Amino acid sequence: MCGCQEQKVPNSIEIPVEEYAKLQDQARILQELLNQQTTEPESFQKG
Repeated sequence: MCGCQEQKVPNSIEIPVEEYAKLQDQARILQELLNQQTTEPESFQKG
């Protein structure tokens, strides 16, 4: 009855909103970099 199906973020690692925003920003930048790389199929091949 611990509700293991709902794997939400544990309360032990609650982070401030500012930190979360920073992480979101970094994730967005990384995503953009990935998108730039995937525009060249020759250099980026899925094994």
